[in-house]
Amino acid sequence: MQAAGSDTDLRAQQVLLAGWASLKQPEVCLTQYFELAAAQAHDLGAQVQAVYRQHTTAAQQVPLLRVLATVADQHATPALLAAAREVAYEVVSTEAAAGNLEPLPLLRHFEPTDRLLAADCRTCARTRCSCCFTAAASS
Repeated sequence: MQAAGSDTDLRAQQVLLAGWASLKQPEVCLTQYFELAAAQAHDLGAQVQAVYRQHTTAAQQVPLLRVLATVADQHATPALLAAAREVAYEVVSTEAAAGNLEPLPLLRHFEPTDRLLAADCRTCARTRCSCCFTAAASS
């Protein structure tokens, strides 16, 4: 009976990952994908890296960060936070270099102990400070 449950869970993950690639509620599908992985005690850090590297287009990077912010808030394990933080820094850096500061405030979800980060991100986004673009361009 265990194998049938595992097959069902694997199929559910495949369907949810396919939903991430679709135009109809991709963020909901990806959130459920990570919730299922967490319920199965999978390594969420590895799952995050795999989804980012293998299943996320450039246009999906900011939506991915929104999903990861939710998942990181609910399942704040060290491995998940480290993987999500790495992805977040890459995406925010790329977006800031292109002039898009929309994802900047999401960084607070990946650095939960940094009490100043949220305020600094809001200030940077509001004033469009050059430090964001200079740091992003040099990385």
